[in-house]
Amino acid sequence: MIRPGLGAPQGEWAYFRSSFTLRDAPALARLTVWSASPCRVYVNGYRAWSGTPPAAGEVLYITHRLAQGRNVLAIACRTLPAWDGLGFDLRMRDAHGHIHHLASGRDVRAAERFVEGWQQPDFEDRSWSRARVAGAQLARAPERTRGGTVERPSRESGLPHPATSTEHTVPMPAEPLDYGRIIRVWRLGHGSSGDLYTRDRAPGERMLLTTSVGSQAEMTAAISAGFTLFQTDSDHLSTEQIAPGVWDYHRPDADLARVTEAGMDWCYFPHFAFPPKWYRDAVPFTRITCLEHNKPIQAFSPWEPKFGNSVSIGYRELAKHYSAPRQGPKALYLGVHGDYGECGLFMGARVATPDQRSDWKKRFGDTHDHLGWWCADPLARASFRNAMMHKYGDLDVLNAAWHTHFRSPDEITYPADPHALSRRAWLDFTQWYLGSVSSLTDTVCRVARAHFPHTLLVLPVGFGDENPRGGNDNSMIPKIAARYKVDVRSTHGGFKPFPQNQASMLGRIATACRFYGVPFWTEPPSAITPEGELGRFFEAVSEGSKGFFDWGANVLRNRDIYYRYGKFLRVEKPVVDVAMFYPTTTHLLQPDIGYPQMLEQGCAALRDVLNYDIVDERLIQDGALDRYRILVLWEGTVVEAGTLEKIRDWVARGGVLVAYDFGKIETVEGDRHWFTDLFGYAGKLNPVIPGRRYVGPSGDPAPQRYRVSVGQPSAVPFLSGDWYDPEMSDGLLRRWTGANAELVVPVTPGSAYTLEIRASIPQEASSLAHDVLVNGTLVGTLNQAGEHTYRLEVPPALLRTDTAVITLRSDTFVPADLMPPSGDRRKLGVWVTYVQMEPADSIGPQEAEPLTGHIEAVVDYRRLRAEWSRHYGKGWTVFYPATRRSIQGYYEVVRYLTYHLSDLDPALHDAIPVDDAWDGIYGALLTRGILYYNPTMQTVARNIVLPPAAFRNYPQVVRPSRFNFTVTIDPQSITFVPFDAPVQELLLQCEKFTELGSLRPEEGREFNPPDAPNYVHIPAGGAIGTRFQCEVPGRYVVFYRTLHRGRSARAEVRIDGLPVRNMPPAMGPHARPATEEAGWVTLGAGIHSMELRAPRDRDLDADFVVLCSDPAVAGYTFAPVLPA
Repeated sequence: MIRPGLGAPQGEWAYFRSSFTLRDAPALARLTVWSASPCRVYVNGYRAWSGTPPAAGEVLYITHRLAQGRNVLAIACRTLPAWDGLGFDLRMRDAHGHIHHLASGRDVRAAERFVEGWQQPDFEDRSWSRARVAGAQLARAPERTRGGTVERPSRESGLPHPATSTEHTVPMPAEPLDYGRIIRVWRLGHGSSGDLYTRDRAPGERMLLTTSVGSQAEMTAAISAGFTLFQTDSDHLSTEQIAPGVWDYHRPDADLARVTEAGMDWCYFPHFAFPPKWYRDAVPFTRITCLEHNKPIQAFSPWEPKFGNSVSIGYRELAKHYSAPRQGPKALYLGVHGDYGECGLFMGARVATPDQRSDWKKRFGDTHDHLGWWCADPLARASFRNAMMHKYGDLDVLNAAWHTHFRSPDEITYPADPHALSRRAWLDFTQWYLGSVSSLTDTVCRVARAHFPHTLLVLPVGFGDENPRGGNDNSMIPKIAARYKVDVRSTHGGFKPFPQNQASMLGRIATACRFYGVPFWTEPPSAITPEGELGRFFEAVSEGSKGFFDWGANVLRNRDIYYRYGKFLRVEKPVVDVAMFYPTTTHLLQPDIGYPQMLEQGCAALRDVLNYDIVDERLIQDGALDRYRILVLWEGTVVEAGTLEKIRDWVARGGVLVAYDFGKIETVEGDRHWFTDLFGYAGKLNPVIPGRRYVGPSGDPAPQRYRVSVGQPSAVPFLSGDWYDPEMSDGLLRRWTGANAELVVPVTPGSAYTLEIRASIPQEASSLAHDVLVNGTLVGTLNQAGEHTYRLEVPPALLRTDTAVITLRSDTFVPADLMPPSGDRRKLGVWVTYVQMEPADSIGPQEAEPLTGHIEAVVDYRRLRAEWSRHYGKGWTVFYPATRRSIQGYYEVVRYLTYHLSDLDPALHDAIPVDDAWDGIYGALLTRGILYYNPTMQTVARNIVLPPAAFRNYPQVVRPSRFNFTVTIDPQSITFVPFDAPVQELLLQCEKFTELGSLRPEEGREFNPPDAPNYVHIPAGGAIGTRFQCEVPGRYVVFYRTLHRGRSARAEVRIDGLPVRNMPPAMGPHARPATEEAGWVTLGAGIHSMELRAPRDRDLDADFVVLCSDPAVAGYTFAPVLPA
């Protein structure tokens, strides 16, 4: 360790500089820094890192910051009381594999005072003193690597000549291990042939896990959790072309080298939508421009032919750079356009956070980035005119469809809004806009596939909603991906709580991927909590994902979730035959609504009792309905005639169509014959107002004083009407209301209550009316600007039944109109944190319990079968005669039809009832079993009874060995119930073997479990034995951990007197277990004997043996010790 020559006062900073010269820029440079206090590290004037290094040192890869010629490493350290000096070790490998070494020592210059520019390469430091060596940080034994022994240089600093350097690889530094935590090592191949990343993966195989190239701790955590593919993003707002014909790949090369040295695989995320500054200054091109302001962004217009040319050149150069013999990426994440390279245009995300906003302004001189119609440039307008003339062929035909009077094609222009001309005019515009953006996706896929014909290619599919301004057409993207054998990665992983997430974009994209045969991946938009990570696991498996991306910081923070529940990250095939209708046409006619609200609300609520897919009009036109028994309508009174005909034909062939009273459905041109044909009887039905009852967890009554925190998932069963998605603010989840937001809550009839509401109203909207009603009667108003708690009295005369409807009725406002520069076009009422009910005679402040459970509607199923249903061909229509105010009754109708369809028609079959209870537990029927997810804080025990006859209609599902079982699901956990033999892992600790002879257990630091006698020393040729019980017969792979002089060494394992020698498939290049693999053995139920024998020429320290029936497990190791 080194210090300034004269020392430095405590609490101040000490400054160090080391200059060195390189003949060539390095191929890989790894810097390790040790210090017990905060540091700032600069490389050639660039601030490379700041923070307090961990005990093992902070590892930085600085390859792209070093250059041929003179370089300077500068480090500042805070001189806190615990500071014992600075240590650093810089290893640089050149293109020939030679290692150059620079370390902290007396040749380093040091100072105790700050001088302006001290970290810059041209700073003159000859007046600085030499550093004083204060410790022996670098005096270690030679470091063993896979390439040989690296001898530390005899000098403490300096650069040995390449000819005298040892050729070797620079490995990722080894982290200390937690010998108390055994973790699994995964066998990704299962013995299958073909590329690991591009081949089809069978049910039960491990999901592919990918993450970002990050810090040493992040990458170590990811590798220990089973991640194998590490992603580098290129600059999202430029390209690697630094001058005409000059491409700079030093940063991806450095990451590739780093990932390769770690024994893992590399993925690259290239971008071409933003040309580099030299191109913008030198080459004329059409920039993307918004209609709202007629103002450009410095990116290619989607209609600019030079964009396609830029993509072609970019992928050609990328393929050339990574051509043989150079190792290239195992996967490419294909940047398309917009803020982050997703399949769409701009949404304002780049200027929504201070850091990104500052970067954008520094690059482009403004902060112009927002959600809008990005089609104001002349090429876009010409494209629109040409597309419309191509569609209609004749201007008179267009005028008739649009209700316009254009005299020449040059007059054709965009409609101002959905109501300015005809519906068809607006739909033509939005569909052309979405189609134009989709053509970009097609171009990128086509070009990338041409240059990388055998590489895994993945498309990023993002955006926070489906406002058509974004250009993201979420069913078209998978259809395009299927053309080029490209995977799809939805960036909505954990974007919302699980039920809302499946009810919106994530569920919709996953449905389209399964229909078009496209492998599906998920990715979180940003940081995620451990609870959110667990929900991600469930949604990924239940949606049939092939792969799973997570950011390195999330993996590090949530690694315990990966260690405990990562075993469930398997490729599965969900079994789903209920579909929810996504009203494409109606949604496009309402461009200010980000996502169909009733669809999301209903699907989120029903996910508690059934699984479903979401099909839009494109999927229906392409034949998706053939997969489903039931199609459920939620909203959408305008539908394309072709879609309605497809639905009618499907019903006539045996489908069941379900609707409630949300309005009569018509075609774009206003024809209602379809609705009359299928639901003509609806007008003759008597309206239904269903009874309601509160059902608490385990049948418990409602608390006397309770709170509904409307942003929490537990609130969903009590919400109806106009509620928007939860939003996080100050650590709290809240929801905006629309015009009429309702809560249905339990009460005691005839009792007086105090209703407490915590809500916020912007100053700009405080003059608008915001009323509170209970069972339709006004009880108060919310009328104060800012956030306030309102307490309102509810008289007993208003409460005549055991439930009450609380309505928040608002004159809404549009933020974009009242609060510029907001681009939010939602119609908002008030921002609600919670609603609380307590008896009016409550004394003093008391803690309100969270309201859990649900409100169950009471439905007369006899009326459903006799009055609300009609035979149509071989199928049925079911119309529930109630409006959205009675939506809970509709939930019950859909649940009943899912599991009791044969009651309506014996020719139809019922779903397998794996999750038909309103209990807050989510289930997914898979071909191999059932996956359950419990996001609550209560342990839930379920008795599952599966009708054997139901499996006849699901031949793809493994027939269970038993049909009645009890499953206990711990709080915030996932449980898998297999239909075949359950996975078994039998851990046998050697110190507990029953046949040790004269040997005695000993205690060692590097054995499991710690802090106790934990291993047995077996002399050469000696053996130990034991007996164990096997409860589940099957094939088991035998893993064991035995060491010789601290290194893994093989032993002989005998079971029932026979040596174990049948070797399973190869574990693959990524697996690095701490155990040895003896082979596999077939065990019957009962007692078996085991012997562990040392070879004749060496002794062994025996730790443990594991017998595992899971073919995806390649062995076991120990969790690394990492910072929290």
